Amino acid sequence: MPSTVKVTAKPVTCTSFDTVLLKVGVKMPTALAANRTTSRIVARGPSLIPFPIVRTSPASPRRVETPNRCPGGIRRACACIVHVGRSGKDLASALSVNRNCRPGMEVVVLGAKGSIGGAVVRRARFAGHRVRAVVRPSAGADRFPAGTEVVHADLQSRESVVEAARGADVVVHAANVPYPEWPRLVPALAENALAAAEAAGAILAFPGNVYVYGHPRSRPVLEDHPREPNTQKGKVRLHVEQMFLQAHRDGRVRLVLPRYPDFYGPGIMHEIFRPIFEGAVHGQPCRWPLDADAPHEFVLIDDAAEAMLKLVATPAAHGRAVHVPGPHPITPREFIRLVYASVGRREPTIRVFGRRTFRFVGLFNRLARSAYEMAYLFDDPVLLDGSLYRSLTGTPHPQTPYEEGVRRTMDWFRSHRTTS
Repeated sequence: MPSTVKVTAKPVTCTSFDTVLLKVGVKMPTALAANRTTSRIVARGPSLIPFPIVRTSPASPRRVETPNRCPGGIRRACACIVHVGRSGKDLASALSVNRNCRPGMEVVVLGAKGSIGGAVVRRARFAGHRVRAVVRPSAGADRFPAGTEVVHADLQSRESVVEAARGADVVVHAANVPYPEWPRLVPALAENALAAAEAAGAILAFPGNVYVYGHPRSRPVLEDHPREPNTQKGKVRLHVEQMFLQAHRDGRVRLVLPRYPDFYGPGIMHEIFRPIFEGAVHGQPCRWPLDADAPHEFVLIDDAAEAMLKLVATPAAHGRAVHVPGPHPITPREFIRLVYASVGRREPTIRVFGRRTFRFVGLFNRLARSAYEMAYLFDDPVLLDGSLYRSLTGTPHPQTPYEEGVRRTMDWFRSHRTTS
C-alpha cells in the first residue's frame, strides 16, 4: 500500500523528461508536466488549481492528501496518487478521453434522457464525478451508468428544478422538447435551469447549435460570425443564449457554451438518421433532404460531451461560445456510404427529396411542418471553425473519425433496434 504523506510545497527538481501522473481513485488519471525546478505542477489541461508536489519514485508511489474543498468552492477528492516517471509516452495508454475535467465534481444533468444529456452523464461518471441525472417523472432509469443518482423532477417547475440541482458544481441544461413546443417551452426551461445554477452557485453548461447564425456568410464560420437567425427556432435559441450570456456578465453564473453541428452516435435515431441505418441493415434504399453532396458536418455525441466537460474545466472558455466541430466536413453521401459499409453493403441508393416534398409531408405531420424552416441547413450548411477551442484549451477538439463513430452507432443500433 502507498504510504501517506502531507502535501509539501518544497521545491522539487525535475528533469525535462519527468512526468507527474496524478490519479484520482483508480478511474481518472491526468497527465501533468512539471517545470525543471518548481513547487507547483503546471497543468496542461484539466487541473485549474496548481498542486504542490512531492518527490517519489515509480516503484514506490506515495499518497498525497489534498483538501476536500478547493478555492472557488469546488469539491475535490481527498486523496491522489502521485508519482514521477521518466517517460510521458509510457503513460499515454493510461489516459482516458475524460482526462479533461476536474475529478470529484457534482454534475447535475437536466434532461438526462436526451442525447447530449445522456452522453454527459456517461462521460462524467466515467471520469469519476458524482452525477445526478434529472429526468421527467415518466422517464426510466435503466440506461444510466452504475452509481448515477436519478432524480425525477418537473422541469417546467422552477422550484422542482432548483431543488433537484441543490449542491451542484455544474448544471448541464440538456432538456429539450419537440420542435412544435419550442416557442412556448424552450425559454421557460432555460429560465428554470438558470435559476437552478444560480441558486447552487454552479457553472451552467448549455449545448449551443448553429441555428443562431442563420445563413452562413463564410465557411468555416468563426465565433464572431453575426448571429442573425432567419427562423423562429433560431430566434428562440438566440434569446436563450443572450439570457445566459447576460447572466454570466452580471456574475449570476459562470456559463459554458459549446456550439455544435448535428449530433450523431449511439442513441440518436431521429427522422433523418433512422432510415439510413435501417436501410443499411436491410439492404434497402434510404432518403436524404435536399442535397446529398453539399459539405456537411456531424459530431459524435460522446465527443460533444467530452468537449463540454473540457470547457467546464477551462475558465478562459467561460462566458463565450466555443465551436466544437466534427472531424472534418463530409457530404451526406459519403457519410451514408460509411453507414452501409459498416455492415458490408456496397454503394447505397439515396433518394433525395426536395422542398416541395418536405412541405407536402408537413401538411399531414406537425413535426415535419415545424422542421421545414430549418431545411436551408441541408443545402446551405454551416461549417464550424474549431481553432478557438484549441487556443483556449491547448488541445484539439475531440474528433473521433467518422468510420469509428459510424461503427459504434451501428453496433448500438443493431442491439437496440427492436426496442428503440
